[in-house]
Amino acid sequence: ASIWANENEKDGQQFTAYSVTIEKRYQKEGSWHSTSSLNADELLTTAYVATKSFEKVSQLRSQSVES
Repeated sequence: ASIWANENEKDGQQFTAYSVTIEKRYQKEGSWHSTSSLNADELLTTAYVATKSFEKVSQLRSQSVES
């Protein structure tokens, strides 16, 4: 998963919005590829990655409020 921080402004207020990208990387015939399609067997691992991403974004939001 990749977490992206996007700096924004609304009504004169600066804020950071976070987004998360989850993709599967695999190697085929010596080349790396990406896909967002998952097999049923990969869903539990993806749910774990999504949960950990949520925890990290929550931590980042908390840190930005403190600063």
